Amino acid sequence: MLTHFDPDNIHIGGVDTHVQSLSKYLSKDIELHMISTERTSKKRSIKRNGIRYHILSSLLVPKIITGITYEPYKLIKEVNKINPDLVHVQLPGFPYGMAGLKLSGSYPVVITVHTLITSDKLSRLILIQKI
Repeated sequence: MLTHFDPDNIHIGGVDTHVQSLSKYLSKDIELHMISTERTSKKRSIKRNGIRYHILSSLLVPKIITGITYEPYKLIKEVNKINPDLVHVQLPGFPYGMAGLKLSGSYPVVITVHTLITSDKLSRLILIQKI
């Protein structure tokens, strides 16, 4: 699963709550890996409650730069190491959605869209038409 989720973060929102509930349920029956990026210089990998978390390091520059240029490729590389049966992407934007799009040629990919809120009505219309 590709998502922005840190198992050590106690401040969770709606997407985090969904990911936490879904991963708890799925980890009972499958080998589950959750891959995320974090603005840190060190990669972390931990196993907790049957889930392997891969928290990849990101450049310490604004997310708008790393999310488009750098992080999707790190996510793709990590997914290819795992070689999963399915990739589930939480959030359609950068970097997770971009990585999921590129991985769709090699793996079945499911993308969960949690919101359609944008500041531009036209982009919202385009997103709805693509779904």
